[in-house]
Amino acid sequence: MKLRISIAFSAIILLCLLGMGISSYAGIVTVDVATKTAVSDSAKLRVRARQVKVKADQVGLIVESTVDDPQTAVVRFNGIKDQSYDVYINGSYFGEKTSKALQTGLSIPIPGTVADPIMMRCLTALSSKVNAEYKRLQKIKGNEPQRVSYTLSQADDWVRSGIGSDQSYRSADIIINPSGIVLQDMTWRSRSDADETAATIVRACWLLQQARDRMYDVIKEPELRNFAVAILTPVDLTDNYSVKNGKPHVDVVLLNNCNLPISGNIDISVPNGWKTNANGLSFNNIKSGKTFKLSLDLIPTLKSAALPRIVPVAANVSVKQDSLYAKFKLQAPASITPKVVK
Repeated sequence: MKLRISIAFSAIILLCLLGMGISSYAGIVTVDVATKTAVSDSAKLRVRARQVKVKADQVGLIVESTVDDPQTAVVRFNGIKDQSYDVYINGSYFGEKTSKALQTGLSIPIPGTVADPIMMRCLTALSSKVNAEYKRLQKIKGNEPQRVSYTLSQADDWVRSGIGSDQSYRSADIIINPSGIVLQDMTWRSRSDADETAATIVRACWLLQQARDRMYDVIKEPELRNFAVAILTPVDLTDNYSVKNGKPHVDVVLLNNCNLPISGNIDISVPNGWKTNANGLSFNNIKSGKTFKLSLDLIPTLKSAALPRIVPVAANVSVKQDSLYAKFKLQAPASITPKVVK
């Protein structure tokens, strides 16, 4: 019976919100004041651990959106006292509500992203790489490894700042406080307005390109220089070595997750006794989110040529923004055992 009532209630909320022209309905977040926890019934919404706070009869939480589009969440408060509450959303007064209204469900608008999706793709792609590498280089002695480590540490801060700013904007911090009672501080994080949020992300991507340019110009050790620029530029190179109809065949995919376009060429190390029928090894102005694909066969020049065990593939990549320029080389994992395709 309770399940039927809950489903019916959710359907009524959805129809009301759509009828009012409000952004799409996301789901219901249920707050349990006694345990200081909150649960969402939708993957579009989340409440992280430690984001539900209780001070006397004042309750606060942050509801985060996991999607880019604006939406409306319904937040229910269980276990609150029977009294009137002042409601604050993102630091602004939202109105006075009865405990019954808060238990039934408070409709909370959550804005969509204001970030450039191309820039966010770049920051997201870097988020899992830069942090680990700067910590690894911290342990290596020498001026140049330490300089690269420091630059990667800065880059990690820029990436985190951009992603965090976007996530903070796509969220709502909600506080309910008994009417007439002084509001207590419940600070989780800073939240900027739309313009500053967008500017933070643009600034992060611009600083990343400055770092690429600086590493390319300053670091003298070739391998370290190449590593520094490559780790700051989210471009992925993959290859697949197979044998089709008795012929060695290689498929190459270059994926650009950087916010800037890339240019360059593919380098195939052809084994002795073989040649390639590859055409169009160069690529130009591959935009963010796009791929460059190349397929080629290896052709024997000697009858006695043994089937290659390894076909090394590399990509020479350049990235430019105004006067800032850098280039680097990516090496695809070597294919040891080719897959035979009948």
